[in-house]
Amino acid sequence: MSHPLFSRSGQVALVTGASRSLGAAMAQALTEAKRAGCRVLDGGGMAVHQAVDAFRLLTGAQADAARMSRDFLAMIAAAGR
Repeated sequence: MSHPLFSRSGQVALVTGASRSLGAAMAQALTEAKRAGCRVLDGGGMAVHQAVDAFRLLTGAQADAARMSRDFLAMIAAAGR
């Protein structure tokens, strides 16, 4: 049994660089967890909100986060991911 100090219960993991090595293994484990019914979050929301912030900083205008999120999800679906 692990020490409570090191418990990850209720925590969220973010996997980046999932194309090789440890990242690829972690991505595979998360895929299997999702198939088993676990709730798995990807970095899509973070990417969209970074884009919203970048748009505001570059243009001075406020981007429509909901529209950007819909467009992002549509692009992911079109790519077959």
